[in-house]
Amino acid sequence: EVSSLHYVKKMIVDPTSVKSIIDHRCINSCGAFIGLWADLDACPTCGEPHYDQKQLQWSHGCTKVPHAVFQTIQINPQLQALWREQGSVKSMRYRNDWT
Repeated sequence: EVSSLHYVKKMIVDPTSVKSIIDHRCINSCGAFIGLWADLDACPTCGEPHYDQKQLQWSHGCTKVPHAVFQTIQINPQLQALWREQGSVKSMRYRNDWT
């Protein structure tokens, strides 16, 4: 039996605190709509719209669905999770102990 994506994410996040951050990006991968670009309606590099125009028209401008998204997993929670596990700590200290 295959577990649902929601269940698998919950199994990972609960014990480790490792979460992904979802951000919008240009459909052509020119850049991300974060920071100063977060409120833009089109990519400043290629001019492609930020949001799916068909979905925007269908919802009369109420539902903004990005053309593309990307997920980032921050390194700090990953390292903290590794340092909480005794076996991982021992493995990470190998180079320090033997060189």
